[in-house]
Amino acid sequence: MPNEYKNLHVIDKESFPYIYERDVDVPLKTFETGLIRVNVYRPKDSETGAKYPVLVTYGPYGKDAYYETFRKPSFDEVNPEHKSLHSAWETPDPQYWTARGYAVVRADERGIGQSPGVMDTMSRGTSDAFFDVVEWSASQPWSNGKVGLLGISYYAGSQWRVAARKPKGLAAIVPWEGMSDYYRDRVRHGGILSNKFIDFWWNVQVIPNQYGKARKEGGPFDETREGRLSNEELQANLNDQTVDTPKYKFRDEEYYRNRDYNLEDIEVPLLSVANWGGILLHLRGNVEGYVHAGSPIKYLRFITGRHDLPFYYTEEAQLQQSFLDAFLKGEDKVGWSQPGKVPPVSVILREGD
Repeated sequence: MPNEYKNLHVIDKESFPYIYERDVDVPLKTFETGLIRVNVYRPKDSETGAKYPVLVTYGPYGKDAYYETFRKPSFDEVNPEHKSLHSAWETPDPQYWTARGYAVVRADERGIGQSPGVMDTMSRGTSDAFFDVVEWSASQPWSNGKVGLLGISYYAGSQWRVAARKPKGLAAIVPWEGMSDYYRDRVRHGGILSNKFIDFWWNVQVIPNQYGKARKEGGPFDETREGRLSNEELQANLNDQTVDTPKYKFRDEEYYRNRDYNLEDIEVPLLSVANWGGILLHLRGNVEGYVHAGSPIKYLRFITGRHDLPFYYTEEAQLQQSFLDAFLKGEDKVGWSQPGKVPPVSVILREGD
């Protein structure tokens, strides 16, 4: 039978340079009922009335999954400024960002980790749940009412979708190497089935973290704290991408329409970062997203190098903060908010031998 929802909330005000709250319930109310569970990391003086802008991530890799356990070879090479006990794969590090005047909210996507519900990644339903997480974050007593989205890959792809829904409080997005067109960028490149990465990604990084599923001993994912579900319940709560990707062939099928949205509906300032080495999954989507987004203030930046590390480079983190400060704090030191002041496109070119 389904798990009974419990109050799992834990708060630690002493152990870290910031206040750490685990398993905070965010009620779903706009498009459906239920809840999403998030971790909150916020500066200590937020307890006494200080208010901060909020950086939100929403995805499948586990809000409690420690980066070093999840991807140790990558973590070992990450800029030390972005390493802490709460570092997580492809997301902003809480210790780094709280020290720079931000709160961080990290959500387990619907049906994943500690968030109950149907697991259906990148679907309209799970993006609708993200909408509620953004609005909740903007309305908290420690929030200044402004939310920014910042993250890599999946945590970038989810940004386009929720931004098109225009949640209250969303002030800027930084989709870093993340698809904007589910069909063309991810599963059917040029209409051709592209399932090898999906199969690896799903079986290694996603399905092991389904809500209520038994966890592998020694793995990166915490057990579902409300208990396990039966195999029948797990199957009923699952839309499996390894099955659906080869099954649905055409972009006008309902399966893909359910993952579609209008880039033109995005109005908030955006900084889209594309990697020349990302080919489709981490290149095309950022370029097309920039071109078609309706935002009057938008920027496109090209980078090179690995997928996992540049996000944390000192110069790139400073760029992220400069952009976010402009729209979440009103501290624009370089002119991001003034059209024409900063070049809209920044291109890096490779040199041959």
